[in-house]
Amino acid sequence: PILDEKQNRLWVGTSVGVLEVDTASRNLVNTFTREQGLANEYVFGMHVDSQGNRWFGTNGGGISRYSPAQEWKTFFPMHGLADYWVYTFTEQADGTLWIGTWAGLNTFDPKTETFHTYLKELVNEWVYGLDVDSQQRIWIGTAVGVTIFDANTWSAWRHSDGLGAARSQ
Repeated sequence: PILDEKQNRLWVGTSVGVLEVDTASRNLVNTFTREQGLANEYVFGMHVDSQGNRWFGTNGGGISRYSPAQEWKTFFPMHGLADYWVYTFTEQADGTLWIGTWAGLNTFDPKTETFHTYLKELVNEWVYGLDVDSQQRIWIGTAVGVTIFDANTWSAWRHSDGLGAARSQ
């Protein structure tokens, strides 16, 4: 779930769609499925960006974006997205959206609505977790380790470097 404090909403991704809950009344406000514009009901990742857009990363359905004007837009690999399986999002202070997929990492420029894909820079292509720290560095959690990007340099740590548990073969 993600909390949109500005709108007093809790967004909950499930395997049958997205639930929008009013945090003050605790009432269900909406349920979003394909009928409403969601690309796929099975939602892996969610994000509310600085402009109030709601982003939903799906299991095999790419990304669906729900705008404050209640308009839907879907992004697939044919639009530049790295993969149809989208797990995680984070946003930098300048509005750049970072997107973790099963086939690499994307940035999304909200001004041009274009994607850029990173793959060879990562320790592994399966990106399950993203975060941005106070120095605007991007932390990328993958199936076999962590990659960090500081706007200039990519660094990585693997299980073989002592990070986490050893990966079973």
